[in-house]
Amino acid sequence: MNQIGMATFILLSSIAVSAFGYDSLALEKAKLTGECEECDFEKADLKGADFKGINLDESTFEGADLRGTMFGDCGECDFSNANLTEANMEKASLDEAIFENADATRVNASGAYIHHANFAGANLTDADMKTVNVGKGDFTRANLTRANFAGAKMKSAAIVDAIVQNADLSFADLTYANLSKSDVAGASFKGAIMRGVNLKGAKMAGADFSGADLSQATLGTTSHYDHATSSIEDMPIFIKCSDLAAAGAVFDVATKCSK
Repeated sequence: MNQIGMATFILLSSIAVSAFGYDSLALEKAKLTGECEECDFEKADLKGADFKGINLDESTFEGADLRGTMFGDCGECDFSNANLTEANMEKASLDEAIFENADATRVNASGAYIHHANFAGANLTDADMKTVNVGKGDFTRANLTRANFAGAKMKSAAIVDAIVQNADLSFADLTYANLSKSDVAGASFKGAIMRGVNLKGAKMAGADFSGADLSQATLGTTSHYDHATSSIEDMPIFIKCSDLAAAGAVFDVATKCSK
């Protein structure tokens, strides 16, 4: 190939990579070797791609079209602004992954390990998240409408100012989770562990707390003057069963809350 031909080839190759937002050969290599750590699939069209069995740790899929795509091992991956509609992440390893502002409508991540992940602003409407481990996850301003988190591990999760309407969190472990300012109307918390949960400013009409453990759960704090130390201290306002009733929530004799 002469110099002009080589220059043309290089130019066309660079245009192709730019147009697709990723090097298409990276996918072929990943399927062959089973390895693609720190790969760049930004804005790639990967609808229906099968990444099962491929190590994709620390790869970026920012803004990519991942509808129906299958994943297995993608720790610390960046899925921000990606379209993950109906993607299959069942039992996947996705610890510390970033899903900020992603569309994860009807995604299947049941049984996945997604500890400390960032779902801030993400759309998880109708998502299947049963038994997922997403402890310390950030769901600030996320849409969890009708999402199924039954049996999920969500200790210390930040679910602040989120839409959790009609979601299923039955038997989930929400110990010390922050649900402040969230709309949990119609959501099911049957049998959930909610010790120390923060429900300050949450909308709870129709939410079902039957059999839930709300021990030490709070509706915020109040100032208290301590004469012994001559100082003002913040005291927690523990949730009473009467508070649940006033909010229009459902509970039963098995619900553990302050009397």
